[in-house]
Amino acid sequence: MNATLRKLIQDYIDDFNQKQSLEYVVTPSIPIVWFGDLERYMQSKKKVVTIGLNPSLKEFEGNRFDTVDMKAANAVTQLADVLNAYFKRNPYMGWFNSFENILPAVDASYHVDQAANTALHIDIYSAIATNPTWGRLDCDQKAAIRRTDLFKQLLAILHPDVIVFSANQAVFNEVFAVQFKYKCGNENINGRRGMFIKRYFNGSQTLISGRNLRGTPFGGMSQQLARETIRQLMATEP
Repeated sequence: MNATLRKLIQDYIDDFNQKQSLEYVVTPSIPIVWFGDLERYMQSKKKVVTIGLNPSLKEFEGNRFDTVDMKAANAVTQLADVLNAYFKRNPYMGWFNSFENILPAVDASYHVDQAANTALHIDIYSAIATNPTWGRLDCDQKAAIRRTDLFKQLLAILHPDVIVFSANQAVFNEVFAVQFKYKCGNENINGRRGMFIKRYFNGSQTLISGRNLRGTPFGGMSQQLARETIRQLMATEP
């Protein structure tokens, strides 16, 4: 782990330590800087990242994480080890399956050795899980834990070749619209207004954006259809 990433993880830990007493922060919990095996991601020929808003409170309803002492001198190493083991332990696949089942379209999987490339998941607004979920927080609550600056630093370090993103258009416009330009897409999929998958580009980077339906990534369409649509879009010349 290089010094830049180590410092960023410490920044995430410091942010969590400052905010963990807020009444809507899930307790007990840890800051989830990423989900997945970072080392295998870095070794992948094609680097694929999926992106959400902030971790689900359901991540802390089961035995998914070992205990991490956020005040310890080796907290960064402890946290990185726990996050790297996420998909090897007890992942919340009830939500992650929505991404996992379409990742074959970009030759990736969260699970090591199940595809040519190992994907990671990161979140835009915060590494802190909340109750209620992000969409139900009020404006002041969101402002109190929002750290898109940390997300942007992390994304720059990970430097993915492919980003798979599913949220409303307003979030895309806020976070990605300046850098990423529209390439191609399918809209009104299955004849349903507003059901879309689009491909954007930023130099050599590709971003696949799909409709999020009531918290389900690429919701409202079969995962097979989403997968095949993404394959078609990825086959389009850059």
